[in-house]
Parts: sequence; structure tokens; C-alpha cells
Amino acid sequence: MRELSEEIGASGISLTDLGEMYSDSGAGNGRVALYLADVEAYGKPEQVEGITEIRPIETSEFERMISAGVLDDGYLLAAYARAKAKRLL
Repeated sequence: MRELSEEIGASGISLTDLGEMYSDSGAGNGRVALYLADVEAYGKPEQVEGITEIRPIETSEFERMISAGVLDDGYLLAAYARAKAKRLL
């Protein structure tokens, strides 16, 4: 919640725990917690953190972007898969 507030000025944040994943083969300690965040409002993105734009999109557009290879971050894809499997999306 703090990161969303600091980096995009988010408020009215509700988090759903999606569990954990390992960011590598398990040989290291790469455990990462995954969350689905519902945000009521947001402000200006923190460009120092590399966030240049906040662009809300429908789930169908999000899925099209995954299919097209536009969205390819492993953490994002893992969180999406978990949220979809839990029928949250």
C-alpha cells in the first residue's frame, strides 16, 4: 500500500493476497509476494521511479497486450495468472 501511495499517489487501496512465487529456479532466496490492488484514485506518477504514465485499461485490452508480447514482465504475468485462477479478473 505504501509503495502505491508513494509511487502513483494512490488512495482508497484494497489489496488481495495472491500468494508467493519464486523469482528464479529456487536455488536462491527469490521469494516474492504477489497482490492484486484495487485503487480508487491516483495522482501524479513518480518519474524518478521510472513511471511515466498511468493508463487504466479494460481486462480484455490487458489480455490482448499479454498475447501480443507487449506485457512480458514475469511478476506481472505471475500475478495475472494467480488472479485469473482465483477468478478475481
